[in-house]
Amino acid sequence: MNTKKDILLRVYLSLLFFVAIGIVIVYRIMTIQYSEGKYWRSLSDSLSTSFFTIEATRGNIYSDDNNLMLTSLPIYEIRLDFESKSWKNNSYYNKNIDSLCIKLSELFGNKTSWEYQNAIYHAKRKNERYFLLKRNVNHNQLKILKEFPFFNQGRFLGGFIVERKSKRINPYRILASRTLGYKRKGLQGVGLEGAYNQYLSGKDGKRLMQKISGGNWIPINYANELDPEDGKDIVSTINISIQDVAENALLETLVKNEAQSGSVIVMEVETGHIKAIANLERNNNGTYSEAYNYAVGAATEPGSTFKLVSALILMEKANISANDIVDTEEGEHQFYDKVMKDAHSEGHGKITFEEAFAVSSNVAFSKLVFNKFSNSPDDFIKGIEDLHLTEPLGIPIAGEGIPVINRPSDKDWSGISLPWMSVGYGLQVTPLQLLTIYNAIANNGIMLKPLFATQVKRIGKVIEKFEPIVIEKKICSNKTVDYLQKMLEAVVEYGTANNIKTNLYKIAGKTGTALIANEGGYTKKKIYQASFAGYFPADNPKYSCIVVVTNPTTGNIYGAQVAAPVLKKIADKVYSGEFKNYVEKKHKVFNYSNIPIVSVSNKKDIINLSRFLGLDMILSSSLSEWVNINNEKKNIVLQNREINNAIVPDVRGMVLSDAIYLLENLGLKVEINGYGLILSQSIKPGTNVNYYSTIKLRLG
Repeated sequence: MNTKKDILLRVYLSLLFFVAIGIVIVYRIMTIQYSEGKYWRSLSDSLSTSFFTIEATRGNIYSDDNNLMLTSLPIYEIRLDFESKSWKNNSYYNKNIDSLCIKLSELFGNKTSWEYQNAIYHAKRKNERYFLLKRNVNHNQLKILKEFPFFNQGRFLGGFIVERKSKRINPYRILASRTLGYKRKGLQGVGLEGAYNQYLSGKDGKRLMQKISGGNWIPINYANELDPEDGKDIVSTINISIQDVAENALLETLVKNEAQSGSVIVMEVETGHIKAIANLERNNNGTYSEAYNYAVGAATEPGSTFKLVSALILMEKANISANDIVDTEEGEHQFYDKVMKDAHSEGHGKITFEEAFAVSSNVAFSKLVFNKFSNSPDDFIKGIEDLHLTEPLGIPIAGEGIPVINRPSDKDWSGISLPWMSVGYGLQVTPLQLLTIYNAIANNGIMLKPLFATQVKRIGKVIEKFEPIVIEKKICSNKTVDYLQKMLEAVVEYGTANNIKTNLYKIAGKTGTALIANEGGYTKKKIYQASFAGYFPADNPKYSCIVVVTNPTTGNIYGAQVAAPVLKKIADKVYSGEFKNYVEKKHKVFNYSNIPIVSVSNKKDIINLSRFLGLDMILSSSLSEWVNINNEKKNIVLQNREINNAIVPDVRGMVLSDAIYLLENLGLKVEINGYGLILSQSIKPGTNVNYYSTIKLRLG
């Protein structure tokens, strides 16, 4: 029995021992969890280290003449370490804290001195080692901060921590903002920032950081483990002056016509350099801003500006010439169940192909394309392919629109597809893709890829160049180029865009007015797109340009009235500026006898032109409306020229517009052949006027 009691006693003692141990363990767990938890978590945090990325400063973007367009300015983040000696010194703290907070309030103006003091007091009580005092501090403010109490003792004694960051700044504010674009972490870059990010971004650095209480990270060593390498600079093709003119001219027509959006591109003919690219869209409050790159990304039905492509294919593949006759009938022609109509409701009758292009006859183009290619539509599509209009240009700027060109093998191809494509419907291209074709014609058939940058620099030294890229050495024969150049001039000379004609220089181009499909068709809500594409000066092309305006709502919907004036304003500013500089440079040795000039002109026109160019002239007394012009070595001499309304005048040497004005006022019908000044006339000067007779003028 005693043995049994002895065994039970031992069991109970053992059980009691283990219960006691369990109670002690539970007690220690509770103590560590709740009483000492903050300490141990803080200790754990202090043992965590990691490398953090230090972003490199992005490179600058310059204009074509090396003016700064986009740069990174340094901004700073100010933090405080309250474990430093100055903040632990209560005597120093009490003596200087009021002064510090007053100075902070005066410098930044975002808080009162009491608010600063209260925030610092609570952070100091918690012994914060990475307290955020202020973000977005500029360089001048930083210099002032370094003179303040505490901060003037530096990083280790004063706990003054400065984190350098950068902010992208456009000195010209909104100018070319969409073209310059932006690059944000984790997102695809936009505009030039995205296109040349590999150069601009540089190489990031590394810094070893330690995690402290509260989950904040502070640098272990304030020197970087690996310093960042700043990005390289890009010299863009953008010209600030042309960009400014383009944006303002586009904005003016958008406001005037209360349009939804618009875009304009200016390209240098010989290089493909994009000198200006502007995109504006109406906001809900009626103002306009850059929101989307329509010039690059918006593929739409171009309308009649596509007739240049149709004309080229007709000439190259169907042997149509500018002088061939086409019957526009009475402005309508039926294809199966659809009727093609001209804007001129009565039609133009039988006219040359050049005239059909100049007056933008839909009937003429649709009939010619249908008659020549209806049995082999793939040949017409192949002509479009040869111009690289069935594929993107492959420019570095992201978001280029993809052309849409229907083919005979597509399920929605029908008998009317070909005639409607000929006038710019049933297909989609972007403004930049279409401008590339116009630029090729201006460049005598050489097709260039649009370029947005010319150089890469590091610390001012050129390390890489971007040369012009030829897509096609010749998109068509020289004969076709010559025809098309003359036809584009005819559009402005006497065709749909004669409202932008100027005697100062020649413009060549093509108008376009398209009804844009929406809500599944064209009939529910009519939305128009007005456009104009061309180049200037036409006789020696320097720049090509396209203007597209979507949904003008004040009544004017045509490319000639809405879009063409934008190109004219750009051309006026650009051409006059460049020519003015030339005159100023040559003025001291200027030989007036070398000026190519008409022999007869309207008095008011020649006076205005001479004043515009800064030329000296001699005016004889009592000049009539029309004057003879002689250019001597030192000036221009104007002499009286009498016009007898009963006698056919001598119009040789005159410009066509003046001659037509004179002859038609006399009741004569004028026929013309050629371009330039008038060389000869079929009715001799001095002959009595026979009303309604025809006078033929040969130009050259």
